[in-house]
Amino acid sequence: MVTDLNSKVEHGMIEKQSQLDRLDGNMSEEVRLLNQEIEKMKSTQKSLENKIESDLSSVAKATKSQYGRLRGECMDGFKTLQESIDTMHSILDSKIHLIEEEIHSEIKRAMKTVIVT
Repeated sequence: MVTDLNSKVEHGMIEKQSQLDRLDGNMSEEVRLLNQEIEKMKSTQKSLENKIESDLSSVAKATKSQYGRLRGECMDGFKTLQESIDTMHSILDSKIHLIEEEIHSEIKRAMKTVIVT
């Protein structure tokens, strides 16, 4: 009877050990698969980070380029405006000079008329 009991216990232990070995094998496979998934995720993350960095760099370049172009256009506009103001100033100076000459001529004519009469 004790021998039968020992035999049953030993058989049960062997069976449980076999189950544990299978579970250990399954868990090892699951850990391996999980590690593969983690590596895939890390690779995807790195790829996304590189793409985002590249996109941000492209946007920064485009923005800088557009800023430079707009700044140049503004500077050209201000230069043209300044040239127009200078031209108007020159025209006004010339017009004032002509008016002064005309006034001096009229004054001379008026004086001649006053002297003659």
